[in-house]
Amino acid sequence: MKKLLVLFSLLSFILVFSGCSDDDNNPTNSNTDEMNLDSDLYGSWVFVDSNNDVHGWTFNNNGTCVQTLYNQNVSWKWTIENEQIKLYLDGGNPAYYTYKIEGNQLYLWVDVISDWGLPYTKQ
Repeated sequence: MKKLLVLFSLLSFILVFSGCSDDDNNPTNSNTDEMNLDSDLYGSWVFVDSNNDVHGWTFNNNGTCVQTLYNQNVSWKWTIENEQIKLYLDGGNPAYYTYKIEGNQLYLWVDVISDWGLPYTKQ
């Protein structure tokens, strides 16, 4: 009985939210028209730690990026907002990173230590 209740709740949730449509009848342009991207970020930036774990970012010119943490990849959308990198997924809460590029090195500000993090090197 519990399984049926959970299944019914899940199906109700899916039907309610998939049945809703956007009230805006105006067609919108592609999201790429609205993006503010920094072309200096395009490409791959990598940091390899003392355990040879790869950490990094690949910023694409279509507003997508891939974050690599401990050799695992996470896909994001990105744009520049208020001079910060804004990472987001549709419908999710964005994350913001203050950044600077010095030569072939990318630095991200780390609030916890109130300082720039270790550099990612442009590949």
